[in-house]
This record gives sequence, C-alpha cells and structure tokens, in this order.
Amino acid sequence: MKRTKIGKILYYTGILLFAAGFAFNQRIGIADTPEPYGALSLPLIVAGIVLVITSNFYKQVKENKQDV
Repeated sequence: MKRTKIGKILYYTGILLFAAGFAFNQRIGIADTPEPYGALSLPLIVAGIVLVITSNFYKQVKENKQDV
C-alpha cells in the first residue's frame, strides 16, 4: 500500500506512540516506570492505534491511463 506524505507521517507517528505506550505499561513493558509515564501508557496506545487507522485514509490513488 502506498500512502501520501501525510499518511506516512501519521503511520510512523502512530507506531512510535504505540511503542512508547506499550513500553511504559507496567503490566506488559517496563516494571519500574515512574508514575506519570505509567498513567500515560494507555492513552498513548489508543492514540497510536487511532493514528495508524487514520493513515489508511491517506492512500495514493492509482491512475489508469488507457489509450483509445
């Protein structure tokens, strides 16, 4: 799938946010995270998933050129 420039930015930002939220989650990732980061883990995961899903709406349109 080819995405536009905005779609790529949204996709990679979403992946980074998801990874950060996953890493700061106390149950899954790092065990001894400071309190502000532990509380932000779930919103980061949700925001990352939303950005990845949103990036799917920014696909490049294929142009079919047919000569008559």
